Amino acid sequence: MTEKKTKKEAEETKEEKVEEVTEDPADEVAEENKESEDDKYKRLLADFQNYKKRVEKEKSGIYAYANESIVSEMLTVLDNFGRGLSEYFTDLTFTY
Repeated sequence: MTEKKTKKEAEETKEEKVEEVTEDPADEVAEENKESEDDKYKRLLADFQNYKKRVEKEKSGIYAYANESIVSEMLTVLDNFGRGLSEYFTDLTFTY
């Protein structure tokens, strides 16, 4: 009886080896392709998120620079306006 068990175990072992050897190589290729596609997707997602952050930073920089430009132009106008008013009031005090 032990001989029958040994033969049976040997046959099972052979079947297991055959199953291991006959694994479909296409499955391995498909798995590698899936991993590759997952990596590409993750990189693309990260690139897109970085792009969105960069655009937001640039947009806020543009607004800040635009405000700075407007304020600096307004300062020169206000300075000239102040000088004009002071001259006007200086002339009024001398005429009376």
